[in-house]
Amino acid sequence: LSLGVSSDTVTDAIGYSVGYTMGGVELTVAGAEFDNNDSDMRILASYSTGPLTLTGMISDSSVAGVDIGGSALYVGYAVNDALSVGAVYSANDTAGDPSATAFGFNYNLGGGLSLAGGVGNDENENDVADLGFKMAF
Repeated sequence: LSLGVSSDTVTDAIGYSVGYTMGGVELTVAGAEFDNNDSDMRILASYSTGPLTLTGMISDSSVAGVDIGGSALYVGYAVNDALSVGAVYSANDTAGDPSATAFGFNYNLGGGLSLAGGVGNDENENDVADLGFKMAF
């Protein structure tokens, strides 16, 4: 069980999170309340078994009196000790009902160095790509 509470003195936001993990299942509820009556709430559920990870998220935000709902789904697979791949889909209920998709990979080169990249399309249907090195110290 994990509990979290935070405060931001600049935006007067108060954040919270409650999480629970057991047997490969992780459930988390998190959100924030702002002094201008904006709010954000997310529920995340994740399940891992062997090399496979499935994660789903739903969100509900209120910004300037407008409610915005969203959802996302992630599927990840560890091909071996060095290579993992994943795919994600997200959507929200703003004007035009935008969605985004992406596919990515991470390859551990050893010594704390990894090569990571991905391709996809954003909520405006633009093609996007990223490729780079990550270092862990």
